[in-house]
Amino acid sequence: MSRFSDEDLPLTTFLKRYQPVIPSANPDLEDQLITAIASTPHSRLTVVSKAHVQRRILWAVPAIAAGLVAMVVSHRTFAPTPQPQPAEVAELQTFIENTWQDTSTESLRSEGDSFPATEDSTLN
Repeated sequence: MSRFSDEDLPLTTFLKRYQPVIPSANPDLEDQLITAIASTPHSRLTVVSKAHVQRRILWAVPAIAAGLVAMVVSHRTFAPTPQPQPAEVAELQTFIENTWQDTSTESLRSEGDSFPATEDSTLN
């Protein structure tokens, strides 16, 4: 066993000085307990404990269900989102650039190019 350091000396002195007094043991205590247990009807203890267990089970079922729901919700909420691969990012960027270029060139066309005039047209 190792010796305590000098820093622990005030604590050990305090604990020795204010050590509680242990009460003397009652020699008849064991007999009193056995007599009290023997005089208690057993059927009453059994009924009380069954009712107590049933109440605990009734509280446990909703608590377990709520815990499972909370676990599923928190797993989905705090799960890290998957990061896209570099190839997917490049493909997406190419798609956006091509789509943007097609959109900007269509707006430069005139209406006559989009709707060619015919002899039957009545747009005079």
